[in-house]
Amino acid sequence: MLFAAGLLTWTLLAGPVTLTGHPWLCLALGVLAGAASLVVTHGHVVLHRRQRALVTTVPPRDELTVAPRDELAVAPVDGRTGAAVAFGAAGLFLFSLVFGGLAIGLGVAALRRGTPGRWGRPLARTAILLGVADLVVLAALLVTGTTLHG
Repeated sequence: MLFAAGLLTWTLLAGPVTLTGHPWLCLALGVLAGAASLVVTHGHVVLHRRQRALVTTVPPRDELTVAPRDELAVAPVDGRTGAAVAFGAAGLFLFSLVFGGLAIGLGVAALRRGTPGRWGRPLARTAILLGVADLVVLAALLVTGTTLHG
């Protein structure tokens, strides 16, 4: 009984790595998807101060933007949003339950706190969708795996 519970837990946590017939391919694709999304979204937050007008009744607000760290970062975002996208992309291939949950949680947190930069909100929404897709892929693999072997 304990072995069956452990095996079920491992299958749910590992996801597509254990349910497909190609664990090394899923492992490699998961690592590559996560790494590629981190390279594309690698940026750092920069505080831009607006110049003060001579006559103003409202104090000027500081504005946060995200600048790319290198030329490969075509959609630079803050760390929370970048991590959410990386977890969502990697979760399609491995650890779907864990990475999907992290992608949804970090994406929602990024939307609630307000992500700086042009790509912040769209990529936070993308991370949430990738997290949901991770869970759908895991559910589909569980259903087809049980009907094929059961």
